Amino acid sequence: MYNFELGSDYPERLVEHKAAYNKANERLWSKKNDPKVKQENKRILQKHVKSRD
Repeated sequence: MYNFELGSDYPERLVEHKAAYNKANERLWSKKNDPKVKQENKRILQKHVKSRD
């Protein structure tokens, strides 16, 4: 449609988005059971969620 060639008219990607997404997703979910993460989760919920009492 725009008649350009990737790599000569426009630079190639610097980051493989799918691979970067998968790596970041893996790193984040691996922290799920970390005690510090669980403690921070409780702190955030106490601050931002209204109690039903």
